[in-house]
Amino acid sequence: MNDVITLIGQLRDGDEAAFEKIYKLYFARVFHFAKIIVKNEDLASDVVQEVFVKVWNNRRLIDVRRSFEALLFSMTKNRAIGVLQEASRHKHILEKIVKSATLADRTSQPELL
Repeated sequence: MNDVITLIGQLRDGDEAAFEKIYKLYFARVFHFAKIIVKNEDLASDVVQEVFVKVWNNRRLIDVRRSFEALLFSMTKNRAIGVLQEASRHKHILEKIVKSATLADRTSQPELL
């Protein structure tokens, strides 16, 4: 536990080696958690990558007094849900486009007798 707190402190200071150690320490569990939510390995991989990029970009805001693991899993859950919502929106838009194209195709074709 103290090792993680030390790593988090080093991460906050911009230590890339500490970030890499944290990444290796948590990657498998975070990936598995994301995969449970999104049910797709590629999407889970994207989620994990985005979460760790956000951790790096916001490293100075990490509170070492709070559970880093809880923060990481909360970020992963939120990003995974966001990915699912985006996919749902894209699917809905695509369905509308296909429906419109199908209707337009039907109305533009002359009837065969």
